[in-house]
Amino acid sequence: MEDLALMANKNHRIQTLLLTETETGNSNKAPKLLSLDDYPNWKYRFEIHNNGVDTNLWMMIEGGYLRPLNEDGTPMLVTRMTEPQRKLYDYEKKAYAILSQSIATDIFHQFRQFTSSKYLWDALQQRYEGNDALKNIKSKALRKEFNSFMYVGNESLDDLIARFYHLLSELFNHEVKTTTQEKIQCLADALPPKWESFLMVLKQNEMMAHMDINDFIQKLKEQEIEKKLEGKESSSSPGPLTILFYSNC
Repeated sequence: MEDLALMANKNHRIQTLLLTETETGNSNKAPKLLSLDDYPNWKYRFEIHNNGVDTNLWMMIEGGYLRPLNEDGTPMLVTRMTEPQRKLYDYEKKAYAILSQSIATDIFHQFRQFTSSKYLWDALQQRYEGNDALKNIKSKALRKEFNSFMYVGNESLDDLIARFYHLLSELFNHEVKTTTQEKIQCLADALPPKWESFLMVLKQNEMMAHMDINDFIQKLKEQEIEKKLEGKESSSSPGPLTILFYSNC
């Protein structure tokens, strides 16, 4: 039974590793879009991967490709293209191949009518981001979420910070601008009441005005560690009865 449990656990770790590699990609394989909900993160990773492989491929996706035409307006055969024309054609075909193969089958099925890398890329972006009105609605919703961001129940500091960073990523993806001081104030306001005295010290010493959000988060983590150490020291200190016992020995 133990061997079966170990094997099951090993298989689970392998599956998790393969899924992670599929989502994030590697130097030889582009990240895969498994869900449209993950589009913003995938878009960012895919652009990095493509530029790392060959900037000419990203040029096709971003700027588009026009196939050369014959005098009668028909598409030119590859065999009749000049060397520079053939290179651009090859870049486009490679870009489209990488992009189409980086999209899960059930998603790509919805976009098969887009047969160039730029058209496919733009269609994915339009599907996720929508028109200007929808973008505006999403931006306002994210701004509202930012303004009302708060701790939840007995949430740990690490979990709160993880949620906050995720929110900042969403704001960035939807081009919602926030200043450094707005970020710091948002996180400070989100902390539970036990942090009030520490925040007061930072404000009185005017430290918050000279921090970026990462500095502020680092200060919070340092303070949490100090409090934990103080708690351990106080719990390990001998109480009155213990001191009395040792003094009588």
